[in-house]
This record gives sequence, C-alpha cells and structure tokens, in this order.
Amino acid sequence: MDPNDVKRVAVVGAGLMGNSIAQTFARAGIEVNLVDVGDEALTHAVSLIRSSLEVLEEHGALPRDEDIDAILSRIHPSSDMESSVQGVDFVVEAVPEVPEVKKEVFARLDEMLPEEVVIASNTSGLDIYSFAEVTRPERLLIAHWFLPPHIIPLVEVVPGPDTAAE
Repeated sequence: MDPNDVKRVAVVGAGLMGNSIAQTFARAGIEVNLVDVGDEALTHAVSLIRSSLEVLEEHGALPRDEDIDAILSRIHPSSDMESSVQGVDFVVEAVPEVPEVKKEVFARLDEMLPEEVVIASNTSGLDIYSFAEVTRPERLLIAHWFLPPHIIPLVEVVPGPDTAAE
C-alpha cells in the first residue's frame, strides 16, 4: 500500500488518542470516519478537536491556510462501525487497552473490511499478535502514536510475525 493512496481512514475509538489521531489525519487532508460506541463520546471528541485546533491557532501553530471548519468537515463521527469502515483505505484501532475489547474489535474489523485494508492498533504495550484473530494477519500491525498525536509527529510501527513488509 502506498501511503499517498490513503484518502479515507477510520479511527475506531474517539477517546484521548483516537480524537487526536483523527485530528492529525484530517489536518493532512484525509477524510476520517471517527467511530465510538455512543453519541456522547463522539460529541465530546469533536469538541476536544475543535478546542485543540483553536489553541493551535491562538499560538500560531496552525498555519493560516488551515481552516478549522474545513478540518472538522473532514471528520465524520459515527457510532455505526460497519458503515464507517466501508470504503476506507486504512483503519486505526484506538480503543481502551483491554485485550478482550481489542480482540472483539479486530474480529469485527476482519469480517467487515476488504482484504487489502490495513488494520493498525494504537496499543502502547499489548502484544496484539498473541490474541488478535484475523484471517489475514499480514495486514495487521501496531502503529503506536505518541501522546498527543496532533503535537508529537512520531508513530512507532511494529510489525507482527506475519505482517507483510509493504
């Protein structure tokens, strides 16, 4: 997969990491489907993103050519994971660091996504390769974003034993 071909992503989990990851993708011009279990979490996430962008703008860290409303228009919050992952090129899982929760998310994503879509976990310490059950392990990897993702431009990429090199 060529990173330049990524035009639409899904971020599953709108908490501390997920909302900031979504913001980073949206600032890069990528359409983002931000998924969480409820509307309250999604409303809060979008509010945090707007607030973060306003702080960046206030301190001169948001270039004048980056419009807050335009960035926010690229973020599409939803509690429907199935519809949110349709047509995406890349998925980032950013749910809580609970193996059972992550395992369920991976299983659902594996059922819903076409074979070529990469599934990346934002885990910071779990060995997802020991419990994630996916039919195509070559598309599974860890992409651990450093906190906060919209400030620190660093992503640690950790392939699994079966992750494809590309």
